[in-house]
Amino acid sequence: MLQLMIYVIFVRGYLIMNNKNVIEKLKEEEEIIYLDAFFKGFTITINDNGNNKGMITLFKKYDNVTYVEKFDIEGVGEYQISIKKNNKIYEDSIYYKDIIKWYYNYLYYDKVTFIYMFRGGKYNNMTMTKSELEEITNTKILKVGKKDNFNFRNELSNQPKLNEYLSCMYSHMDYGILFFRYETQQYYNDMSQ
Repeated sequence: MLQLMIYVIFVRGYLIMNNKNVIEKLKEEEEIIYLDAFFKGFTITINDNGNNKGMITLFKKYDNVTYVEKFDIEGVGEYQISIKKNNKIYEDSIYYKDIIKWYYNYLYYDKVTFIYMFRGGKYNNMTMTKSELEEITNTKILKVGKKDNFNFRNELSNQPKLNEYLSCMYSHMDYGILFFRYETQQYYNDMSQ
């Protein structure tokens, strides 16, 4: 009987959560998000403007001066949001639970590390740093993302091409790290099935 009650509560909780749009879900977790950001050196507030749109205000204290930056956010899926500033898209689709990672990397962009993961081919299951990839490709990889049209995926435009591999693909992010993938056509085909 207890297992049935727990199941019913879980199902009801799941159904209630699914009725909320992604901005409402984000706002619901604002306290946890605030604490996570606080321990990373900045704070944010989230405003729900209705219709799956909102605003995030970013606060960063530096030398006794608090810098404030505002970003418009909009739900683009059940769990993804887009981030805009001055009508420019900074991120077109980011999982809402990665929002603090995104802002952390935005604030500390100069310290962000690039990590490359290889799937298939000569370097299968290898992971390389930017300097290791530069060494095998004889290519200098420059960061290009921190400009007026900031977007971490802009970094893809500056990645070297490797024989046997498709163009570099964005994978995911963590605090201070951007992950990219190189896949062979065969690996890509196998994973697409």
